Amino acid sequence: MRAGPILSNVLSTGLGALVCALLFPPLPTAADVAQAGGPPPAHRTVRITPMGLHPSVEHLHLGDRLAWLNYSSKVARISFPASVVERLTCSAPVSFRMTGSRFESADIESDQFASLCQLAPGAYRYRVELRSGIGAGHREVPRTLRGTIFVE
Repeated sequence: MRAGPILSNVLSTGLGALVCALLFPPLPTAADVAQAGGPPPAHRTVRITPMGLHPSVEHLHLGDRLAWLNYSSKVARISFPASVVERLTCSAPVSFRMTGSRFESADIESDQFASLCQLAPGAYRYRVELRSGIGAGHREVPRTLRGTIFVE
């Protein structure tokens, strides 16, 4: 593959090295991680499928974030007891809100995701309800999946 004339000019000058350094910063080394006192924060993923949550128990380190990906054909909604709000380490969670005695995500359509900011150390139980979606009868009983998060 040949670079275009503008890209060739940028890469042939010292500016090319600067652009590459800005676009692709170096990854932390093992020494950087050890000096910081532990592993860098990670973004963990729970897959929602018709058969269950994978994994249904997630172990996080302090600072890690968690996302749920909906691989089912149903609409998913994640909910925690309201008390989890006191344990969030962010000031304005996105896509989650208080609804009565529950802290719930917005509806997560098939092939979509929701993410929760960091949690303080502790154990957290949550549930995921799977529904047929818009137009489903009011008598539909959602399928409920249960998960647990441990933050250390």
